[in-house]
Amino acid sequence: MKTKTIVMKTFYTTKKIMVMLSLLSTMNFATVAQIGVPVAKKYIACPDASLTLKMQPQAGVTFYWYADQTGGVALAGPSDVYTVTKDNTAAQTWWVEARQGATIHPRLAITVGLSQGCGGPAADWVESGTLLFREDFGGNSPSDPAVKPTGIPQVIGYSYNIAMNGGDYTIAKSSASYANGAWYKTIIDHTYPDDPTRGYFLGFNAADESGQFYECRIDNLLCDGSKLYFSAWAVSLLASDGFPHKANHIYLLEDLQGNVLVSFHTGNLPEPDPTWRNWGFEFIVPVGETSVVLKIINNGAGTSGNDFLLDDIQIHLCVPPVVVTSPAIEETNVCQGGDITLTAAYTDDDAFGNNLQFRWEKNVTGNINNPTDWTPIPGTAGASNNGVVTASQAAYTINNFTAADDGYYRLAVVNNVPGAFDLYYCRAMSNVIKLTYVASPNTVGPTGPFSVCLGATTTLTPTTGGTWTSSNPSVATVDNAGVVTSVAAGTTTFTFNSTSTGCSNTTGMLTVITPPTAPTSITGTLTICSGHSTTLTASGGSNGDGATYQWGTGACGSNVISGETGNEITVDPSATTTYWVRRIGISPCVATSCVTQQVTVNPTLTPSATITATPNNE
Repeated sequence: MKTKTIVMKTFYTTKKIMVMLSLLSTMNFATVAQIGVPVAKKYIACPDASLTLKMQPQAGVTFYWYADQTGGVALAGPSDVYTVTKDNTAAQTWWVEARQGATIHPRLAITVGLSQGCGGPAADWVESGTLLFREDFGGNSPSDPAVKPTGIPQVIGYSYNIAMNGGDYTIAKSSASYANGAWYKTIIDHTYPDDPTRGYFLGFNAADESGQFYECRIDNLLCDGSKLYFSAWAVSLLASDGFPHKANHIYLLEDLQGNVLVSFHTGNLPEPDPTWRNWGFEFIVPVGETSVVLKIINNGAGTSGNDFLLDDIQIHLCVPPVVVTSPAIEETNVCQGGDITLTAAYTDDDAFGNNLQFRWEKNVTGNINNPTDWTPIPGTAGASNNGVVTASQAAYTINNFTAADDGYYRLAVVNNVPGAFDLYYCRAMSNVIKLTYVASPNTVGPTGPFSVCLGATTTLTPTTGGTWTSSNPSVATVDNAGVVTSVAAGTTTFTFNSTSTGCSNTTGMLTVITPPTAPTSITGTLTICSGHSTTLTASGGSNGDGATYQWGTGACGSNVISGETGNEITVDPSATTTYWVRRIGISPCVATSCVTQQVTVNPTLTPSATITATPNNE
């Protein structure tokens, strides 16, 4: 993300610094279309520090400086610059009025806050927005040595020496690496405050003379005309306040022509105090410029004291953050087949204006700092004409989440200018949301419809690793070992929720079936003559859910009479026969016991007659 090129253009001594600062009133900035553009709207400084506030010069426009937003007498003007002195209050505000002929524009506020190094609040505003540049001096792997073996070309006028004598510097992970007994031994890298094995800072044992000690060219600041914030972290190494020389810095940002865009004084670094402190200020990249040169000057002198550490030099795009409103957790597991909706919101503060564009983007490589690894998601682009992107406007829903949806997601917001999305560093972007696909638990038992007979139990799988619930416990209950107990006839499903993943899966529909009970009697004509028939009727018991009858002869369950499923049967035995009947329930309910009845068959009597013939004597 960051590009650094060393520029050995001007080495600043104290005298050169004073001459340079006196030239601030004659700086020539590029013309911009907006009337009244401050070089910076926010500064932080220590009490009694002198700062020069400046407006970007514009043809035909004059500037007058006031103590109040309206009314009052001008403190100065017409002038592009106004020099002020910081008091000991938390913040001071001055107002500048742009006049264009007879037209008087509303006054703009320029605020100077109390630096954290002098008792002011932490400058949290420099931590928001899009990070454009960061110098953390490396050492981010625990395997990197405690002290970097070699120096860096950005440091000017100092020798790289691990011993850290006067005029030396080192790059280290902890001040415990230093032998000097007057220094704190417990200060670790600012980037990783909870991990002493990671991250380097830049440490200095000041030289005899004050002067410039660091220079770095920062490229690819493509947001010309936009508000940016510069910040850096520093801390004094001295464990007591008995040293006469104090660490005191001046930060300068120049354009490539050597014009000073903005300067900032830290005042003396607090000591003894091993707390990292943040200093920062707002600045505007002139129209047509894409690079700046950072120079840091040690404004203190002498080697008795004036020893310090420096870390995490950053530049942010000064736009409001895009706030993800859902999901609430940046790393979110999404269960197989689940739905998830991403929402984010943005409210502009005149950085982009009212006309906005937005879209969701996805990254599948995990290299979230590489602009080319992000691709726009089709169908997610939208626009707003009131400076606000609401969560409902920017909602993006992924239905039936699959492994292909795994990845990193964010919402980008830009002004409504063609090609604005291509200017990667000129966008407001949300924090990154990581969505991870999690397969549902493999519930074996079973996935399709199944049945159980009322009063019976069955076991589902898995039997460990989560919790089971029934959708209708009045029909069947289930415990966390997967044991299902039927309660009443009806239907229900069971859902297993995995403790480890939070994902769930649901079984097929269970039907609890009421089993039949056995018939109690068989009635009908139980004695018949051979060659006759009789109708037998089964009575008693109950059918349950959809049971049928089964008839047969002999022992229960044998010699089944095919096709006879009703409670009546007509039979014509040729001999005395025992009939049985039972009910057959719907699977898995079993058949009932049998009731039997004998049908007696009597032989049929055949009538006979004897005819005697008498001769006729006639």
